[in-house]
Amino acid sequence: MNNQSNNFSDLERNSLDAHVQMCAERHKAIVVRIDTHVDQEKLDTAALKEYIIDRNTATNLRVEQLEAIVDNLFDTVKESRSLADKTANKQMDRIMSWGVGIISALVAAICFFLAKHLNF
Repeated sequence: MNNQSNNFSDLERNSLDAHVQMCAERHKAIVVRIDTHVDQEKLDTAALKEYIIDRNTATNLRVEQLEAIVDNLFDTVKESRSLADKTANKQMDRIMSWGVGIISALVAAICFFLAKHLNF
């Protein structure tokens, strides 16, 4: 390659046309390399943008799925709490009913014994 460079240099020294032609070839080679590099960067940038968009879309989808799961859990907890309250209220009503019944029976029994001992 070094020998070839010397040949080009000798040829360019002897002929202005050869020098211009050689510079044009070098310029074309540089432009091709730059274009290739720029095109590759554009491809890399486009691919990166597409990758980011895909990841963002996937992330948004996951967030939406998680939001749906959390909403579902919230609704489930709400329903469970409502059922627990209803059950507790039913149990409280049942206890109150039994309590009123027992107290009524005791009051009736006391009244009966008082009436029997006091001879009403």
